[in-house]
Amino acid sequence: MSNRFAQAAAIGLVATFFISSVALAKSSFMPTFNSLYNTTDTRLDDCAVCHPGGKTSRLDPYGQAFDAQRQAGKSVQDSLLAIESLDSDGDGWTNIQEIRALTFPGLPADHPTGSPTPTPTALPTNTPPPTVTPQPSGTPQPTSTFQPTATPISTQPPTNTPTPGGDNLAPQILTFAVTPSFNLQAARISWDIRDAGGSHLRRLEIWRAADAAGQPDPSTWHNPAGLAKTFPAETDQDTGAVEHPMQPGVWWYRLHVVDHAGNWAFWGAPMKIVREGAAEPGYFSDVPRNYWANPYIEALQRQGYVAGCRLTPDLAYCPTNTMTRSESSVYILRGDKGAGYTPPAPVAPVFADVPADRWDYEWATALWNEGYSKGCNPSPLNFCPGQPLTLAEASVLFLRMSQGQDYLPPIPAKNPFVDLSSTAWNTKWMVAAFEAGLIGPCRSDAQGPQMCPDAPLTRAMAAYIMTRAKGIALLN
Repeated sequence: MSNRFAQAAAIGLVATFFISSVALAKSSFMPTFNSLYNTTDTRLDDCAVCHPGGKTSRLDPYGQAFDAQRQAGKSVQDSLLAIESLDSDGDGWTNIQEIRALTFPGLPADHPTGSPTPTPTALPTNTPPPTVTPQPSGTPQPTSTFQPTATPISTQPPTNTPTPGGDNLAPQILTFAVTPSFNLQAARISWDIRDAGGSHLRRLEIWRAADAAGQPDPSTWHNPAGLAKTFPAETDQDTGAVEHPMQPGVWWYRLHVVDHAGNWAFWGAPMKIVREGAAEPGYFSDVPRNYWANPYIEALQRQGYVAGCRLTPDLAYCPTNTMTRSESSVYILRGDKGAGYTPPAPVAPVFADVPADRWDYEWATALWNEGYSKGCNPSPLNFCPGQPLTLAEASVLFLRMSQGQDYLPPIPAKNPFVDLSSTAWNTKWMVAAFEAGLIGPCRSDAQGPQMCPDAPLTRAMAAYIMTRAKGIALLN
């Protein structure tokens, strides 16, 4: 009996030793792992990253790869960086892709959804790498404001090289992923980008669209507050992540990156993410809280810029309606002069198709007098009041609202859009509006990104553009 007791005690002591060793292993490298990959308090903040189940001294394939680097004399951080490009568990996803998706890099059965993105080995090109489209679902709770969980981090220090007079090599987007946040309250967006042309990274932007029949709605692409990053001088690489709040619905995200020479890179297929849940009502009956333009429309309403499109039987905004040239005159002049602005009575009609008995007579005439519009036809001088305002025309009006009535954009050094020709009048305006974050690409396919300059402006998009042009604060 005493021998069996001694054996049991010895086994218990050995077990305690092994468990303590596992805990010690976690404490020795997990702080570095969490700091490097922003995984504190996530499912990866656990011994199971390297040990199957987290309660054993045995190493999984990722742990073995890490241990081999440590045995070679490398530091914890250098060891982690050295095995990022490996596929330790053989599931088709590199270790860094799995870590960014919060899946275990040493467990073959646990990996991101979709198809793996091959890690590019060539120098950057104008075509982004093959895309990954995870389609996770979850039930996050509503979040009213954007709050990153951490400042985007770089896994390696930037490589500083002299800036030449300019290059034609677009930045390279190595990876781009959108997954549910750990607490299911937001979309976790991560990226890995490089610039090898010598002009250095200038800015990163993440644009979002609502869903339309299983595809991004081309008329809803917008750059939400907080989803942009301007880089310090001479930055050539960046790896980071942010969390962006989601209302219930299906959302699409896309990444754009530009260098100081004006070379843009666009991630190919947008990334889809789903949030289940019921929509909450908004101020307008047809603009619930989960409508993509709700923050912009309600911001304008609070400031007194808009009152809606009808009062009965319910208060509505008509967000999908096309904005006419007459309606745009009200938007632009109030955006310029103030929400309470009323134009003065004209001395005489200016436009042949806007006589004095029309409701928009004062507004169209004031738009002419203020230098915003030259009409739609010179002889006779017409305004075309009921004609839909196009995105190209909107770029002129809203840029002048933002920059002044006499503003003329420069000829762009680079034009990344395949549907904007070098000779078209609207090219410099559309590129300038894109650079200002007012209007984004409507789509991006095998031919390249497109701006759809002749597409009609919706009332919802007009609200987004105006809040950006005016810098109006949002509540949600």
